[in-house]
Amino acid sequence: MKLKTYEARLYNQWVRLLLDSGERNVTGFSDAWAETRYVEVQAESLECAARLLSRDYPAEVGFVVSGIEELPDPDVVRPNRAE
Repeated sequence: MKLKTYEARLYNQWVRLLLDSGERNVTGFSDAWAETRYVEVQAESLECAARLLSRDYPAEVGFVVSGIEELPDPDVVRPNRAE
């Protein structure tokens, strides 16, 4: 089965909370994790993509996945839309 590409939006809630409250970030993660980041993952399904993301970016250390969407397959030719 061909893998699909998904794009996830995620951030670290602990980093965000510390920086928003003016505290020093002591999490070990970059301050940049306070902002939403976009990460691509290849998986067989949306559910598999969510599992991979939770493995690589665990909620237990503050990561929040705020959305996942399937990206278009670049190998599929789509007809041009008439304007």
